[in-house]
Amino acid sequence: MTPPYRALCAELADVVYEYCILHEGRDHLQPLVARARALLDQPVAERPSDWDLKVIMDSVGGPQFDSGPRWMLPFARAVLARYGGSTSNPTEA
Repeated sequence: MTPPYRALCAELADVVYEYCILHEGRDHLQPLVARARALLDQPVAERPSDWDLKVIMDSVGGPQFDSGPRWMLPFARAVLARYGGSTSNPTEA
């Protein structure tokens, strides 16, 4: 599934591109459209597996995850669901 911000960025890039075509003298916006499309062409990071999360938790808190609290993995999933699990930052350009 495409993250909503990527779909919005693609739509905005299309609108700006069409604006440039309809209005002469707006060619200075073309590099912006090219940059947006180049960023959108980058692959979307996959969600980490439970194993990936366990490895990260072990590296942070030591190898006691298997005997640790059962809430740790659901908590990590909840954080990723709320704040995103992408490695890319949509604010970077």
